[in-house]
Amino acid sequence: METSLILLQPVLIMFLIAAIGFIAFRTGKISNEGSKTIGNLLIYISLPAVIVKGFMVERTEERMVGLLISMAAAAVTLTICVVVSRLCFRKDPIASFGAAFSNPGFFGIPLITAILNDGAVFYIAPFIAFLNLLQWSYGVSLLTGKKTGLNAKQVLTAPFMIAIAV
Repeated sequence: METSLILLQPVLIMFLIAAIGFIAFRTGKISNEGSKTIGNLLIYISLPAVIVKGFMVERTEERMVGLLISMAAAAVTLTICVVVSRLCFRKDPIASFGAAFSNPGFFGIPLITAILNDGAVFYIAPFIAFLNLLQWSYGVSLLTGKKTGLNAKQVLTAPFMIAIAV
């Protein structure tokens, strides 16, 4: 019950922010261009800042082992998600993409930090990194129907990768 109450506050805050954004957009206070700008602020500034803050922990052998375990778990989990979603939604690439990929950056990080603490972002970062790599390679090819290779320059200069490197 205590965990539910801890989760309730950030969920309500996210819901209120989303509702305010929806109302602002529907009433013309935020345009399509403004919406894109706000999204860019989140992608290029907020999420990288949270990741950098999450990596500001003392490096111990235990944490590094935990990070490696987190990386392996992320790779396995995302592989399973991609395979299962592809099997379930063979003829619907949008459904396959939606079923395979979550939004851990904007919703997962606030919820996990509310339950655990800011240090938990250290272990979440590999999942976000692998997820973004898959979304911008496999996901793009899935949605466009084109076989696209992984553009190393785009991946290395992506905001989440720069944040992890920092």
